[in-house]
Amino acid sequence: MTFIHSNAISLGVFLTCLFTVFLSSGSSVEAVNFLSIHLGNVQSSGYVVMQPLFNYSLEAQARQYPRLFQNYTYEAKVRRESPHCGPPGVEASLGLMADIIGEKKSFPEAAALTVLFVPQLDMLAVSCTAVDGSVRKKDRFPSSISLATADSEPYGAALLALMRYYGWRSIAIISDQLGGSTRANRNVEQCRAPLEQLYERRSEFEFHNIITDSYKESFTRALIEATNFSRIILSCTLGEAQRRAMADAFDLKMMTGDYIIIHLFENETPGEPPLSWQRNDDLDVKVRSAFQHLLVLGSPPINWDEFEETSRLMHQRRDSMFGPTTTPDERNEFEVTCYEAVVTVLKVLNESYDPNDARSFSGRFMARKMANRTYDFPLRSITLTDAGTRTIVAVVQHYNVTSDTFQVLFTYNTDDPVLRNSSTSQGRWAQAAIIPDRPRCGLSNQYCTQSATWLTILIAVLAVLVCLLLAGVAGTLWWYLRMQRRSSLRWWCIDNNDFECLYQTANSRLSEANDLPRLRFVTLH
Repeated sequence: MTFIHSNAISLGVFLTCLFTVFLSSGSSVEAVNFLSIHLGNVQSSGYVVMQPLFNYSLEAQARQYPRLFQNYTYEAKVRRESPHCGPPGVEASLGLMADIIGEKKSFPEAAALTVLFVPQLDMLAVSCTAVDGSVRKKDRFPSSISLATADSEPYGAALLALMRYYGWRSIAIISDQLGGSTRANRNVEQCRAPLEQLYERRSEFEFHNIITDSYKESFTRALIEATNFSRIILSCTLGEAQRRAMADAFDLKMMTGDYIIIHLFENETPGEPPLSWQRNDDLDVKVRSAFQHLLVLGSPPINWDEFEETSRLMHQRRDSMFGPTTTPDERNEFEVTCYEAVVTVLKVLNESYDPNDARSFSGRFMARKMANRTYDFPLRSITLTDAGTRTIVAVVQHYNVTSDTFQVLFTYNTDDPVLRNSSTSQGRWAQAAIIPDRPRCGLSNQYCTQSATWLTILIAVLAVLVCLLLAGVAGTLWWYLRMQRRSSLRWWCIDNNDFECLYQTANSRLSEANDLPRLRFVTLH
């Protein structure tokens, strides 16, 4: 998807879900020509957003690298109604390539088709939005580099790592169809990797996928079905729909400490800001309370203050080209990653610039120079692996009631695929620590039925024995008290034993009297 021009270096920016930047070289260097190709006009990465971004980025870098940009040109090719992602997007991009080649206007000696299928053409391809995982196969794509962050695979791996950390072996997944809207494509892609990876590891984890459509029904049915399978629930929906899901969970009394909901949020884009409880509506109180039992798995928060000036200049350029299109506080992570892609490519290109050495402009050579390296920028650092793919960092966040913010609990990156405690929270989150995905006897006591039966019998027998014992004690006490009462009522009766006792007493006294010394009286004359 790039072109060879005999007397120029051509750097093309190709905006689809697969590849965005291309480089090819000719026999000598006289100019650097940039060509951007835009399919469709989605809000986050369409031509209205990306074309001004590359205009501004190239102009800003031209001041930094005057020798490299001495005679540069830039041209944009747009197919506004074209699909922008997936197989339809690839097919549309190939069609647009054929149209451009057929024009023979900008590149009259063009003789290449695409690096995707003809890697021998030795052209550098760099992506900055989304990318297919096959670019890691360097034997097939030796000149491909990925700076993209919209890759759901790392987030699926991070979810499994989180489940292993807490010992969860089951999870219910609520997949929101979002009424089949354009936003549904993003939601499906976000949830694709977790579903695929759970299926691949089905011997280790149990999962149940529940289909719902928040445009047609509330989340109540899906939540009830989920609670009958696991206490851990992955919610695959976006933005405002997630707030409604949390409010429905609150109404079902799920947010009392027995359940955890995990929300996927990969990249901040226009119309999809980070999750917030406050909308000044009747759901605010419910959602804020439910947030205490929510985990957010997504990309690291960006310090937008560091990118504010660059973003403002990009938006100014966009407004000057297409009229007022930006909104206050509009934030788009794809703008950040594509700006970083341009800066990174030009940095390495400038380092290898040698007008007398055509090898320095080889796609394979450039890809090798870019790979296995860390680039430090004011906003954040970028690390490329040996395979030429960006190390993607995912974070797990939890809601802190005291600070009223989401704080990072764990970090996970593709270069070191281990869930690590955040330096700030130390991985301490009491809610998850005490919640098993299933109670020992199951959600409905189904695993302890036989034990429960024997326990019931034992309790019944013990209860009978205790009752008999109490009855015996009560009967004995009643008999004793009755006898005592009867004796006290017969005080006037004279018993033969009483006479015997008196007779023995009299005889005893008579015997004692006989034993006394007798006095003899003598009469004196």
